[in-house]
Formats: sequence, structure tokens, C-alpha cells
Amino acid sequence: EAGAYINQELNIMLGSALKLGIQSTTTGVNTTNFYFPEGLWCDVFKKVDAATNCITSPPGGSTKTLSSFAYDFYLHLRGGYMVPMQDAKALKVKTSQDLKVAPFDLHVLPVCDAQKCAATGRYLNDDGISVDVKGAQNIYTLTYTQPVGGAITLTVTIVEEGVVVDMNDVLGSLQIYNAAAQGLNTDLYKVVATKKDATTIDLGQTAVYDAQSDRLMWKAADGQAAANLPEIDFITLTAA
Repeated sequence: EAGAYINQELNIMLGSALKLGIQSTTTGVNTTNFYFPEGLWCDVFKKVDAATNCITSPPGGSTKTLSSFAYDFYLHLRGGYMVPMQDAKALKVKTSQDLKVAPFDLHVLPVCDAQKCAATGRYLNDDGISVDVKGAQNIYTLTYTQPVGGAITLTVTIVEEGVVVDMNDVLGSLQIYNAAAQGLNTDLYKVVATKKDATTIDLGQTAVYDAQSDRLMWKAADGQAAANLPEIDFITLTAA
């Protein structure tokens, strides 16, 4: 794409799945043209207006004019990807090691064709202190699929499993972006995990659609069965 390497100080890729947009070169500029590579991009934090949360950039890429006051920044998730996150402010933690006692959140932005919606991601969790991470980290490949009009399946594949399993291996919440376009805005969804021994766990809370953010959202309730990734083969969301 011709514009991919222009204004890199304004458009910063954080791996393949996330793009940071921030006015970092000029003061007193109220708006800035930010570049978006081809594809679907949805804002992670600015979710107050479903009509503007997501941007579809055409082949060849495009720019989008966005507010760029001193307090403005944009973190966009790329279509076809999912990323783990934790809200350090909400958890009131001071160090990364403090985060080890809390489950992780999974943010998913599928891309859809005529047959299905899909997304993939890779999640690595280590103990946060070991220099030699052999036996001290878990690596998973996560695959999201939804046939048009069908149930959602989140498949967990263990790439590498260590001996240390902590709360960062437990799924605490799930957010599926651009939900209305996938037909996920009309029903409640029951969430069930199937373990590797073929037994199932009802994860309790139903997933519900949030119109303001245009996301289907599930959050584990206190005291309910845990979605512990090393034990899970797949998780399904089915219209209740």
C-alpha cells in the first residue's frame, strides 16, 4: 500500500492486530488524518457511538480524519484478529505481576464472507518472572468461527504448555465487535465450555448485545465455573 509508510509517528502498528493512532508531532492541531490499511478496524476504547466505532478501509488503504486534541488517542483492532487484554486501572494494580491474580479479557473482531465469520489469535501467558521460560509459559492458538446464522465456536489449541497455570489462563470476559453486522444483536447467547475430556461446563452468565458499543458481551460471574484454557477444547455461544 502506497501510504503504509507515511507518517509512521502517527500510525503505529502494535503487532499485526492493533494500530495506535496518536498526534505525536504537532501541537494545537484539533484533527488529524490517520492512515488505515485495507480492512475492517474497530476502536477498542472509544465505543460510545456504534455508527463510528468501526472503519472499513478500501483496497490500497485510506485516511480518516479524527479528533486529535492532547487527550485523544485511538487503538483499533484489525478485522480477523482477537487479542487478550486486562484493564489495569479497573483492577487497581501497580505492577504487571499484580495482574497474575486476575482472569484475562478476550476482544474479537471477526471478518465475514457469505459462509462464515472468522478470527484467529495467539495467546502467550508466562509467569512474569522467569528468565528461562521453558516450562513456565503457556501458548495457545485461538480460533473463532461462526457459520452464517449458526452458533459461535471458540476453539482452544495448546501450542506449548508449562507447569505454571495462574489466573491469566482463565477467560474472564469476551467481547465480539461489530456484532450487528454478524446478526448477533437480537438474541441472548448461552455460553458453554467443552473440556478436553468431553465433559461440559455451563459458564453461567448469558452473552448480551450492547447497542452503544455494537458488541456481544459475556462476563464471568463471581463464583461461577471457570473457563480455564488448559482444560478446554472449545467454547460455544448458542442463541438461548
